Amino acid sequence: FKKIGIVITHLGVILLLIGGGITAWFSSEGNMIIEEGETSNYIIDLFSKELIFINSEDLEYDEIIVIDDKLLKAGNQILNNKIPFGIRIIDYHLNCEPIKRVNIPHDNYKGLARNFHLRELPLEKDIEMNRTGITFEVYSLDGKSYNIYSLFLGQQINQTLKINDRDYSVAIRRKRTYLPFSLKLNKFKKVLHPGTQIAKSFSSDILLLDEDIARPVLIKMNEPLRYMNYTFYQSSFSEGANRDTSILAVVKNYGRLFPYISSLTISLGLLIHMLLRFPSIFRRKKGN
Repeated sequence: FKKIGIVITHLGVILLLIGGGITAWFSSEGNMIIEEGETSNYIIDLFSKELIFINSEDLEYDEIIVIDDKLLKAGNQILNNKIPFGIRIIDYHLNCEPIKRVNIPHDNYKGLARNFHLRELPLEKDIEMNRTGITFEVYSLDGKSYNIYSLFLGQQINQTLKINDRDYSVAIRRKRTYLPFSLKLNKFKKVLHPGTQIAKSFSSDILLLDEDIARPVLIKMNEPLRYMNYTFYQSSFSEGANRDTSILAVVKNYGRLFPYISSLTISLGLLIHMLLRFPSIFRRKKGN
């Protein structure tokens, strides 16, 4: 009982270490990019990529096949009962550049792959400067036809492929994490330093949409929105001809509350320890 304060203090330190471990292993971060008047319900990952195939034949919805970049390794073959064709990865580069081909390749090379090949480059220190690229083969399950395609991140010209009499748009993009709620950007506002074009502060007038709930929120610099373990920070913006675009940095941290809980626990332990020590201190002074 006499050491209960020290025990509680050490418990607070353990909680702090546990929170740090949870943050290190399970936290994630990315960006949400919203144009004025538009609504978004997904986060763009800063590190991971995904290969997507989109079938837009149905007028009511798009059928999207998403392949995680963990599967996009050279030589890997992707077969799944949900994918009506086979995929074989020829090359996958975290950073590359398209180089004009000197010789015209076989007719099975389509789109970008017919005129360019992707040359691997060293990784840039700034992650956003890396241009991920992939070259892959798509073939029918009966083995009668195959074509080779190349894609790189941020490619402006859409590529399409036809297999099993179905048309697909294909692209490589940053991985998207979809949220159980949406954010609508009503208005983006920036304040400039007097006499300059340098932004002093900027903020986003947001409407938080969660099923039947619609709540107005103002996200400012150093005043983030916290909702469902997600924290939305006003990170940057992009100016357009007619509408501005807000860029929100998004962090999901399951251990967000641990520092607060551990600090209170440590303070409580030290307080209890001091209170239990006071009687003995007073007795010593009285004896002296």
